[in-house]
Amino acid sequence: MASDDLTTFSYAILALVGEGGVGPHDIVLMMRRGTTYWAAAESHYYAEPKRLARLGYLSAERSPGKTRDRTHYRLTEQGCDALRVWFAEPTPFPRIQDEAAVRLVAASIVGDDAALLASLGALRADLDELDAGLDASVARAETLPHRARYLRLVHRLGRSMVRVRREWLDDVERELGAGVEAAAGSWAPGHGAAPAPMGPLLVVAATAGELAGLSAEASARVATLTCGIGPVEAAATTARALVELRPRAVLHLGIAGVRRAAGLPLGTLVLGTASVYDDAAGGRLVPHRLAPDAELLAALQAALPEAVALEIGTSARVGGGADAPVEAMEGFAVLRACTLAGVPVVELRAISNEIEEPDRARWDFAGALAVLAAALPRAVEALPGP
Repeated sequence: MASDDLTTFSYAILALVGEGGVGPHDIVLMMRRGTTYWAAAESHYYAEPKRLARLGYLSAERSPGKTRDRTHYRLTEQGCDALRVWFAEPTPFPRIQDEAAVRLVAASIVGDDAALLASLGALRADLDELDAGLDASVARAETLPHRARYLRLVHRLGRSMVRVRREWLDDVERELGAGVEAAAGSWAPGHGAAPAPMGPLLVVAATAGELAGLSAEASARVATLTCGIGPVEAAATTARALVELRPRAVLHLGIAGVRRAAGLPLGTLVLGTASVYDDAAGGRLVPHRLAPDAELLAALQAALPEAVALEIGTSARVGGGADAPVEAMEGFAVLRACTLAGVPVVELRAISNEIEEPDRARWDFAGALAVLAAALPRAVEALPGP
């Protein structure tokens, strides 16, 4: 029988510590990646290993770090024995707290199906974020040969959970969407209460210089927006343009920094496979990961074969990112505004500098802008327009 000292969360921590041991921050990163299966306050991820160490299930070794001592947890024999006992017990069905189901129960009281559909439609952004996280987790699993077989099965469960929720949303929208009209026009399945996009391709950049590669011919096919620098300006300006223009798709582009560890030379074109809001990473109150539109991404990969496909982080300050190899200041804001409006979007960047390079005289803005200018006509030609 499992120990009374331990909860299911305790066993999750013991399993994450694993054979080789980990530090507290490693546990937090792993739990962030596993939000498809488990969600808890981040403070618990720090507190529970300490408790388990006091009880003898983990050992805690301290070593000097750059600014303070670091802790490294390892499984003790007592911890391994506890895992073995718990492992053999019957697995119960997971406990679920589903706000979407509760909203449906409350729908007859509130009597506003349009508001219900808009609320449930916002789940699609979360599902996109979970899909992007699963993509990263599947790739990471292959670097852990001792666990890869089991992690593949775990992530197959995650894919199924996300797929079933999307199918359920489709059913709800088909059932309740008939006859529901939003103030701006007819409701469109898959986009909550938002109207279907009808206008031109919208090309969004933080500065006018990043749009300079548009030829006169291309300019006639698209609308452009200078959204301003930083996530707040970009989100507000883009949201307003989406209401006014109702574009059929959005191409967000600009220059970006790269981490030295990524090994990319300056001038490299990068297509975003996911947008990570580094300023909110780890929080559960706001989304922090979004996926681009898959069809737009595939179209640009075909049109720009030289481009590298990577995650792109967004932070309000240079160097504010944590995990993403490429970093800019507006991407997540533009993608979030588009996702909420039901407008497909994709992000394209050209590398202008290494993030760790303190000497800005060595940042190659001109070179990155020239790369963008050369790529922009091909990108516009590949994406849908009027």
